[in-house]
Amino acid sequence: ERAAKMLREEIAGLGPVKLRAVDEAQAAIVALAKELAAQGSIEIGESKDEEMVV
Repeated sequence: ERAAKMLREEIAGLGPVKLRAVDEAQAAIVALAKELAAQGSIEIGESKDEEMVV
């Protein structure tokens, strides 16, 4: 809970961010997650109830 509060405060302090930067960061996170899944380091479960939007 404390870490979440600190993260929210840090994000709030960043100010506006360009949409392109957000898209690039999301793509990098997805690529890393897929790489880790391929290595067997993490498992990515499929949800039938919710649709993932990236």
